[in-house]
Amino acid sequence: MKVLETNSDIGSIRIYNDTMVIYLDNRIGDLPSKVVICESENKEEQKLILGELKDVNNELENRYFAIKTIAYLRDYDCGENPIYAFKPGRYHSVLYENATFLIEWIDNDI
Repeated sequence: MKVLETNSDIGSIRIYNDTMVIYLDNRIGDLPSKVVICESENKEEQKLILGELKDVNNELENRYFAIKTIAYLRDYDCGENPIYAFKPGRYHSVLYENATFLIEWIDNDI
């Protein structure tokens, strides 16, 4: 499990590669976002990291997406510096309070 922090100028985190870009809105604007990336099913570790945070309970912030080739999370939504490489597969993203994202790898069935 990785815990990263990103900055923003357009209120989002950015996942990208040569053929696509995904912006996930942090719902608080131009402030840092915490990104918790989980590529296993360790729910206990997720609970420890997320603590008592509640999800924002909005279907627009509960997303699924697929990546066919390696994609990267940028440290800044308008910048060029990748800080994490996502392997190909299907992912689920949930936005929690305080601009905290949980991004979980589901499987590689794309």
